[in-house]
Amino acid sequence: LRIMELTLPRVSLRLLPGVGVHLNIYTRASISAKSLLGFLDLAVEVNVTARARLTMGGPGAPRLVVEQCDTLLGGIHVRLLRGLLPIVDNLLASVLNRLLPSLLCPVVDVALGLVNDQLELVNSLVPLGLLGSVQYTVSSLPLVTGHFLELDLNTVVGRAAGGLVDHPLGRAEAVPTAPRVPMPPLPPMPDTSSSQLGLSVNFLSSVLAMLQKQRVLDLDISSGMFPELPPLTTATLGALIPAV
Repeated sequence: LRIMELTLPRVSLRLLPGVGVHLNIYTRASISAKSLLGFLDLAVEVNVTARARLTMGGPGAPRLVVEQCDTLLGGIHVRLLRGLLPIVDNLLASVLNRLLPSLLCPVVDVALGLVNDQLELVNSLVPLGLLGSVQYTVSSLPLVTGHFLELDLNTVVGRAAGGLVDHPLGRAEAVPTAPRVPMPPLPPMPDTSSSQLGLSVNFLSSVLAMLQKQRVLDLDISSGMFPELPPLTTATLGALIPAV
């Protein structure tokens, strides 16, 4: 068996509003082999289209599920011994048209399975060094539009010694926290970017509060540490502090 020509798969992806994604895979191959009947030459073009719906899986993570898969085979040419009757060529082409589609659609399931493995990592515990950790969980089914996919995450910031800095779905700590402000609409995304991240005020406040309590943000500044700045004297600071 010898592959004479192989076209790398061309994959295109399009978002379907309210559904998920539309996937298209195109490839072409030319194969030559030696059989009991002689030399076999096979050329085939494959175009696979599939529609996958974005759902919530068992572990609470987004998951793509194939709803529809269609396979279009074109340009199938089979030759045996170059002088063999054309009916044999037609028979082999008919068999390929019947068997190949059932073998190609499962390939889409395998490819989406790899994507789903990555989507499950959205629900994860990310350490913040030795200070604590952040637990991410998907809050709801992601929003799919014709231009972007929006994913909302709940964040829980925990200390390394135990206890939560802030729990958006549970009871707050003894220290009162500021009321939650709804996330404003994200600004338009530039054409040069493929992703956009928005962080809530509460999440940043929780992380900064933990860093401040651990004294990570403390910095001792002495004269001469930054030569380009004026000396740290009361006269210098007085010029920066407005009069009352």
